[in-house]
Amino acid sequence: MENNVSYLLPPGYDLSRLYQQLEDLYLLEETGEQQYRSTYLDTWDWRLVSNGVMVERAGYKYTFSNLDGAILASETGSRKPRPLLRDFPQGALREHLAKCMDVRALLPQFTVETAQNDVALLNKDQKTVLRFSVIRQSAEHGDEHRELQPLLILKPLRGYNKPKKKVVALLRAEEFRKCGEDESLMERLHQAFGVDRSITSSKFSCRLSAEASIAEAVQQICIVLKEAMLRNLSGTLEDIDSEFLHDFRVAVRRTRSLLSLLKKYLPQGEVRQFQEEFKWLGTVTGPVRDLDVYLLMTDQYQGMLPVELQPGLKSFFLTLASQRKKDLRQMKAALQSERFSQLIEGWQQFLELLPDRDDYPAGAANCREVAEKIIRKRFKRILKEGGRITPETGDEKLHELRIEGKKFRYMLEFFCSIFAEEATLEYLKQMKKLQNNLGDFNDYSVQREVLLVRLQQLKPTTPDSLALAAALGGLIVHMGDAQQEVRTKFEQTFQNFAAKKNIDLLEQIFAGRCEQPPERKVD
Repeated sequence: MENNVSYLLPPGYDLSRLYQQLEDLYLLEETGEQQYRSTYLDTWDWRLVSNGVMVERAGYKYTFSNLDGAILASETGSRKPRPLLRDFPQGALREHLAKCMDVRALLPQFTVETAQNDVALLNKDQKTVLRFSVIRQSAEHGDEHRELQPLLILKPLRGYNKPKKKVVALLRAEEFRKCGEDESLMERLHQAFGVDRSITSSKFSCRLSAEASIAEAVQQICIVLKEAMLRNLSGTLEDIDSEFLHDFRVAVRRTRSLLSLLKKYLPQGEVRQFQEEFKWLGTVTGPVRDLDVYLLMTDQYQGMLPVELQPGLKSFFLTLASQRKKDLRQMKAALQSERFSQLIEGWQQFLELLPDRDDYPAGAANCREVAEKIIRKRFKRILKEGGRITPETGDEKLHELRIEGKKFRYMLEFFCSIFAEEATLEYLKQMKKLQNNLGDFNDYSVQREVLLVRLQQLKPTTPDSLALAAALGGLIVHMGDAQQEVRTKFEQTFQNFAAKKNIDLLEQIFAGRCEQPPERKVD
């Protein structure tokens, strides 16, 4: 069997015109007619289609395919309307999904109604020499409805090349257009509904002018961050998946860092009030996020223990899940409160007026000059503090260096567009290696402390509490070893970060050139 070929009908085309011409050449026989409804799922940030795959759900049956329709797995799966990876049973489908969706939920993105008519072309000997199907589709995405451009799918038969050539020539004459590789059903749906996948990306992006004032730059950056908060608010309140809250908190944290780093160039009295309010926002959303981190690591925690100790953790995670429900209720109340509404409304009004205010002359400073000054200052501080760290230095100093590094990275990300962008991306990649080391060290430190507190609170009077104590003890030992391993790598990681080539790269960023092409974009 030869490969099928899809053609798009010209807009408004009357198919009877094609049928009349085909009937002059062959006998047409309608061989089938069917109508079906399909739901296509993807994550909120379109991770499946970005990876060249799609998932169709019909009832509880899931079909995982490439965008060209080649099926990779088809199995019965979760009955939840917005399933997470953990809701799928072990199998080929889950293995494929694990490569794409990570911790995000699958959401129903498009519902497609399809009407299909199948036709066979017969020669004078009544033998079928070619088949084709006409596909008419309409789709829904949220509250919107679209009619998709109809398709004709040509299905050539081996040994009948001449009829195929005749029909292809006829289709060309009638201005049918062969579908390109980038015109899969998913791509056509995205185009029909004007889906912009970059909008839901968690990566920070803001195009600034190097001639802008620092007040104008702060306005643009903070509006991007505010919009990121609001985009993730609904998913956070609905508790769809943990990434909504994570991305919401990242936007809050970036806002707080920006206000702290640039406070000399902003109206200080008002900024202090907003700093307090964004600190409150970070505080009320922190407990749920902390618990999410532990619950997302359930499998990893189990994997750190011998099989015989793993059952002891069950009650630990049940307690965390129960606590999360309570904290979630409190967080929702805070995010639906008048205080939150006033914060967002007041913040928007403050940002709208910021560049035009004449009561603080510091805001008129050139944004490029201010950003370069702060980035250089932060970089020197990192080199100084990092260079003082020895194998005997306490955990607190590494934590402080991690915070310094995060602020430094945020500054580079905020103002990336007004410096040498490629050099900045390359530099951020080097920065990420140091931050990963410091972040892993901090995570192990915090998690060990929490587990130790839980262990000290236990009264080992029952078999379950004894099993939990043994499991927690095993985890604490394992994390201690892992933390020490990360710690031993710090000195070399920091030396690599502080190497002359990276210092030179930072100068290239300020000079507006890139002599070291980036290997890849930073996540």
